[in-house]
Amino acid sequence: AKRYLTHIDKDYYNRLSNASKQTLVYQGGPMMNDEAEKYRLHPQFECSLRMRTFDEAAKEIDFDKYEGKIDQYWNLVEKSI
Repeated sequence: AKRYLTHIDKDYYNRLSNASKQTLVYQGGPMMNDEAEKYRLHPQFECSLRMRTFDEAAKEIDFDKYEGKIDQYWNLVEKSI
């Protein structure tokens, strides 16, 4: 999802932590147009984008804004199993 998001939103990269920028390099960098088109067709596309938001949230210290989100997370996990 990070590769896709950096492809469609050039400012998204600037908001990544240094660690996320480094792992993006290991993952192949932002997607190319053909990769992004194929990725959007994946049945778990929307779920992967939501999971990416949880990954980003794990790096934040202001957790109050995520109160109640654990139920949403578990629903996504259950749907993916």
